[in-house]
Amino acid sequence: MIASLVIALLTTSALSIPTQEADRSCSAEPIWSLSNIEYYSHIIYSTPAHPAIHATISFNVTNTETKDTTHCAAHSHEFPEFFYGRNVYKCDNPAGAGTNPKEVTSFSFSKSNSSLVVNQSWACGSTNTVRNMTAESPVQLSCDTQKYKNPNWKAGETYESTKVICQPSSLKLTPLQIAN
Repeated sequence: MIASLVIALLTTSALSIPTQEADRSCSAEPIWSLSNIEYYSHIIYSTPAHPAIHATISFNVTNTETKDTTHCAAHSHEFPEFFYGRNVYKCDNPAGAGTNPKEVTSFSFSKSNSSLVVNQSWACGSTNTVRNMTAESPVQLSCDTQKYKNPNWKAGETYESTKVICQPSSLKLTPLQIAN
């Protein structure tokens, strides 16, 4: 008798818990919330003719329709602007219960005009309709540039360096293009 009661309670509890998948209806116009948008670059000259260069752009994307947050990051060694908007970088897929393996996010970034293009595919609705959304927007970056030049440079020391560090920013994007 007690075993039957426990099984009945567990079955009722399991049925009453809403799943994230059940909440994935297809909305008319989803919005992306981009947070922790960060940019960093560093150029170090070990001699006047030998630079070591590196830049990173990273951010999180939350889709109002799926409620999932995806982390995006890219690294570049292209001099002098690092990011030219021609490369497409893949983002991490959301992990955990209720996420859909059909979710794919990618982006491109152009440093010269601070343009960020994000593309995401995901499944929604009871039929798992695959949607694809693309949005583009300039990103307002507030950056500090730190420059150093060694006036008494000797071999084995840093000759010159330039570091650009931007404060984290955020952005809301609505679709340029959305397709089912």
